[in-house]
Amino acid sequence: EVIKPQLVLEQLATAEVEVTEEDKKQHFEDNKEDLVTVNARHILVEDEKTANEVLEKLEDGEDFSKLAEEYSQDPGSAGNGGELGEFQRGTMVEEFEKTAFSLEPGKVSDPVESVHGFHIIEVLEKKDSYEELESSIEEALTQEQAKSGEEVMQELREEAKINIKESSYEDWIQ
Repeated sequence: EVIKPQLVLEQLATAEVEVTEEDKKQHFEDNKEDLVTVNARHILVEDEKTANEVLEKLEDGEDFSKLAEEYSQDPGSAGNGGELGEFQRGTMVEEFEKTAFSLEPGKVSDPVESVHGFHIIEVLEKKDSYEELESSIEEALTQEQAKSGEEVMQELREEAKINIKESSYEDWIQ
């Protein structure tokens, strides 16, 4: 009962939106750098000495997730094996972001210093091609062109044939 009206409203808001292949490709070319996403995990420690110890353990084949749970001081990701999920540029601190977006998937960084401490970063996945980003580009362009919920409701009111029999409800239509 709650979700159905929202879905109908969303369908009506996007009903007249048309996103062409050309639109999507142009958006990709114009915004390539900002569209790239990285899925990464990290281990955050206080000092460089500890960071180098953890890096050595990784190089010796120890499990990244277990080391993150044991060493990482990031309360948001340590319990989840250091996983940060997928993010775009402009989300993380500059030093972290610069390294994360320069790494290839499966690679682990040297210690990276930021205001939070020292990070060891592993990129799990990077989406940087048009094919990988096409659905999110289409969704963004659709939302950009969609009518607001308020506009949809106003149009529905204007098109509706409402016969008001009780004078106290006449203001509702406007």
